[in-house]
Amino acid sequence: MIINFILMKYLFEKIATKAEDVFATDCNMWELDQPIPEVRKRIRDLEQLLIETRELISGSEVDTDTEIYCFKVVKPQILGRILFLKDVIYLKSEEMYGMIEFNKATLNRRTKEIAEFIEKNRRLLRYSRSEDTQLDSHYFTRDYHRENLKCDAYYCHCLPEFSTDVDMEWAQLICYEFLGRFIAYRHQMLDIEADTQIDTVRVGENMTWTKNGTDIVELACALHAVGAFNHGGADLIEIVRLLEYSFNTKVGDCYKIYTYCRGRKKERIAFLKLLAKTLTDKMDLDDKE
Repeated sequence: MIINFILMKYLFEKIATKAEDVFATDCNMWELDQPIPEVRKRIRDLEQLLIETRELISGSEVDTDTEIYCFKVVKPQILGRILFLKDVIYLKSEEMYGMIEFNKATLNRRTKEIAEFIEKNRRLLRYSRSEDTQLDSHYFTRDYHRENLKCDAYYCHCLPEFSTDVDMEWAQLICYEFLGRFIAYRHQMLDIEADTQIDTVRVGENMTWTKNGTDIVELACALHAVGAFNHGGADLIEIVRLLEYSFNTKVGDCYKIYTYCRGRKKERIAFLKLLAKTLTDKMDLDDKE
């Protein structure tokens, strides 16, 4: 029996690791500012992990420590990520191109909803911050499952064998940890866009980019990868916007273009290789003169 409990804990830990692989807790928010289809793919991957978790805990006998680990760590981490990514899709779907104040108002409304939830669940928030374990057996075992639990049945699978007293709220807190960072990131991007709109004077008005947008994204990604700006602290989107501003051009969805470049069959960095070859050939030619 003890061996079975150890195996169960190991299987739950593997699921938790897979959830971290879908996107890490400490990931940069620009990595999640992707086209909606990419975000939906992550949601599908997490939904599959949630199903695996439900089947594992519902079909096996577990000890109390493993049960607490499932409902305090594994399920909330997966569900929190799903809820967060659904919020990302909602916020991106609400965005209106060029309407900075409208987009900021959308972010502020969501921030207000987060604050209301935090105020209502302040006791639970304090418990999570304290890293206390005194109430774990009450909060995270199914003996204390509440009747008529109000939540999204599709995502929470609100069945007695897969729900506890507060695991939904716990997942929502995890969701809002991510969402707070994402909203701050989006505010920063909107501020950069506003600054660009205010300062309409371009450096070298006659300097216009005559290559394509994919080439700019290759260049921006290379500068981002080597940490060319702010000792590596600048986000990719900031670098792309700087190049757009400097070269009097517009790129579009740089993350979608980056994904396209990664998927190229023959040469993923065609423009960068062309730059290197052309410059090397010129230097070789100049050396002969």
